[in-house]
Amino acid sequence: MGLFSSKSVAQPIAEEEKAKRMRDMYAAYKFDEQGVQDVTPATVSAWQAESGHELIVVDVRTEAEQQISMIPGAITETAFARRGGAKLLQKLAAKRPVRCVAYCTIGKRSGDFCVALSKILASDLDTAHSLKIFNLAGSILAWTHAGLDLVAPKGNHLEEACSDVNESASEKEQAKGPRTMAVHAFGAKWAAVVPQKHDVHIFQRPIMSFLVDKMKRKN
Repeated sequence: MGLFSSKSVAQPIAEEEKAKRMRDMYAAYKFDEQGVQDVTPATVSAWQAESGHELIVVDVRTEAEQQISMIPGAITETAFARRGGAKLLQKLAAKRPVRCVAYCTIGKRSGDFCVALSKILASDLDTAHSLKIFNLAGSILAWTHAGLDLVAPKGNHLEEACSDVNESASEKEQAKGPRTMAVHAFGAKWAAVVPQKHDVHIFQRPIMSFLVDKMKRKN
């Protein structure tokens, strides 16, 4: 290369551009065409402060991702299933309005979760008006862009980060722990749109890690 020759240098992506790319990545999944209702991080955060309804936030990611950080008050998919899953929602909706919000990294896995859950609940006309299923658009990545808190699980095992909260009313285990700036972005593609201030973790082989976790849950 000559003394005065030049080459392009990759420039850091502006936060606004990262947020736009993140939204475009989620929109490409087209869950709206499958009848999935989206919800924004700001709305979910506001719901967490409200009373008069039941809010269940389900983290459908792998345990390794959840170990890094979770949305405050979220319940793992494993704990959700153990407590009855769709039947739990129906039980709660018979008493008061229920909002169930699912999230993952950017909204693909949680969108699939919402589609499957909605099919199970489709025939339940008794709770149709009091039970609503939502996908957190942009999921945990959108949550970070909104500047909202994440919590780090306490202890080495994820269940140690959960405690029974309001057992008689909601029967849910909610994630608790110290605030953290760490977030698991699943893979390099998604890590590229995480806000600069966050400590990003990824799988080197994302799909393989997902499949291994899925097999563990079946056993």
